[in-house]
Amino acid sequence: MTLRLLNQGSNSTEVENSYVALSYCWKPKNRVPGTTLVDHVDKDEYPLPVSPPLFQALLAECRSAREGIWCDQICINQEDEVEKAVAISAMDIVYRCARIVVVALDDIEISVEEQSLLLHYIESDRTPKSPLGETFEVQSETLVMESDPVFRGLFEKILGARWFSRAWCAYEMRLASNHLFLIRCTTEDEVVGTVFRFNGSFLSHLLALAIPVKTFKTETYDLLPALIGTFGALDDTESETYHQVEVDLLGIEEKLSLATSYSERQSLEAQRRHLRNELEEVLQLRSSLSKTPLRVFLEVFELKAGGDPRLPQQLREQNANEDKMSIVLNTIASGLIYRRPPGMQRRDRPSTVDECCRKLLLLAFAMRDPIVLCTTGQPLRLDGSGTLKSWLSWPEMSDIQDNLPPMSLLDISVDPGYMTQYVRLDLLFLGRREHQQSASEMSLSIAKDVIVQFARSNRDEGAHLSFWDYVNGDNTLLIEREAQILACMLDCGESWTSTVSTTCGYADNQVLQASLPLFFQQIHEIHGRNDMSWLKTKAGNAAVGIMLDFAYYVALIGIPWFAINDDAWKPTLICVEDNNPILIFSSMSPQNKRNVEPAVPTAVLADAYERLPRVWILRHRQNQCYELLGKSRMFGGASIVSKRNDMWQRREKQFVYGPQDPNESRWIPSVGASCLVQ
Repeated sequence: MTLRLLNQGSNSTEVENSYVALSYCWKPKNRVPGTTLVDHVDKDEYPLPVSPPLFQALLAECRSAREGIWCDQICINQEDEVEKAVAISAMDIVYRCARIVVVALDDIEISVEEQSLLLHYIESDRTPKSPLGETFEVQSETLVMESDPVFRGLFEKILGARWFSRAWCAYEMRLASNHLFLIRCTTEDEVVGTVFRFNGSFLSHLLALAIPVKTFKTETYDLLPALIGTFGALDDTESETYHQVEVDLLGIEEKLSLATSYSERQSLEAQRRHLRNELEEVLQLRSSLSKTPLRVFLEVFELKAGGDPRLPQQLREQNANEDKMSIVLNTIASGLIYRRPPGMQRRDRPSTVDECCRKLLLLAFAMRDPIVLCTTGQPLRLDGSGTLKSWLSWPEMSDIQDNLPPMSLLDISVDPGYMTQYVRLDLLFLGRREHQQSASEMSLSIAKDVIVQFARSNRDEGAHLSFWDYVNGDNTLLIEREAQILACMLDCGESWTSTVSTTCGYADNQVLQASLPLFFQQIHEIHGRNDMSWLKTKAGNAAVGIMLDFAYYVALIGIPWFAINDDAWKPTLICVEDNNPILIFSSMSPQNKRNVEPAVPTAVLADAYERLPRVWILRHRQNQCYELLGKSRMFGGASIVSKRNDMWQRREKQFVYGPQDPNESRWIPSVGASCLVQ
């Protein structure tokens, strides 16, 4: 790779021992007459990458006139696709080796009032106040952000800069070890001349002050975990609790997107604030973990990228996706370059988000990442219409677990075609169809009565539980599903429920364990005398609330995300042993009920994968061919590795395809699968 640098020195042969890297957001194409800036970039096409005040501040950061400045827009030949691909794959080296990374927040300005506040908090031993046009540095000092709306607004303004939401910028932020941020300041006559300059330590201090604040915008809250992980404002804490709160927040966000009434949204917003309060207590450094490629993929594709501004909009979006894939490959240290084969045009195989996800899933598969077999999002679309779907599905953040042991790839092969229609692998089928059953009618009746009575007792309590807004909103699906899960727990008993709560990673397990004996004892007495008065007591109300929270958690992590609102997905008990039933979620629609079979790929049978959604819900089509309807977590049951049951059948080299259109009368797998439907 050729490392070009800009400097202010003469054409001396003196060796440059260090350089400053610029991190900024690209501006839209802006033709400004001018001369050639460097030999391969015309200034007519790309003017200065940042505003003149910030560029002058950048020059001032150089230790000498010979210290170079690296700026991607200028120092990489944007017309040379090969050079761009090589440079992108080396971004980690460029930013890690820079003496300092200067971050230009060019789309925001600090007002006069905000400048006065900052100057008030500058340490007394700093250099004298700087005149306009020069810079000053702010060191960290104890600040109280919660009580000062101006300071709180300034913090939100800083994090609201485009730089913090852009994919490349977030990547550059994680790579650098020494940051310096630049923001323009407005004077009383509205002339922008002064530049506010602060380092990463000061940002770390601001983040620590921001943690107790409860009045930020949603966008600000969303940025905090990644920034805290990068700038080290917190120590590691209980990762299990952190993961649980993340899962609960995902559930609330999902329901907020479906809420229709004002009262419903108010209730959900209250629950989200409560969960974020919990998140304050368990925020941890995620950067210390060995992240799975799928976590990196989700984090990067949540961010924004503009793509090459010279391209038409559709191609520009594809270019932005390709940039994000390059970031992912660079972040996971894959040693790979993301580029198109020679002669292939974007129209031949568009770089859609689904196509990028497919490639990343296959790469993770080659890296023996078990999560590839346990993702619960929407199946990937294999064609433009979306009617043809892959066995591969989108990962959801709740699927992700870091530091899992690699799975074995023996006896697994995938469709060699670029559409990746099928996977061929060994499966362990969990019992026969006669071993699958729903909760008993008696338990279901009791569970429904308990929920109805609980709803009446708490009608004026507001958002008491995570599902409470749905009860108020008369959401039949959620009430029915809560009742079915609770009924399954009643059928399986106290000991089974206790074991499941402990092994599935439930964050409030200790609270649940304390309430289980009282709950089951009273439920048995209710069944005997048909008396619901216990539920109206404080202890009874609390015990039921705790159980229903756990039932909601089981649904949240057990049902595929794309099927969360599909009433066909119901809790199912697999009773291969009298005292050790297994609870899964299965698609029980009329067309599936008779030929659905749950199975676990043998590659993820190990106990280390027990918290992954590894149960495949399959519909048998013909011979060795199955259709993958979705995936579920497994709750309860003996270890399927250490204890082989006669009811479990291992079938080798089975073909598994993605879900098909139920309106299609013909189901035609790929040629070569030896199971074509005539």
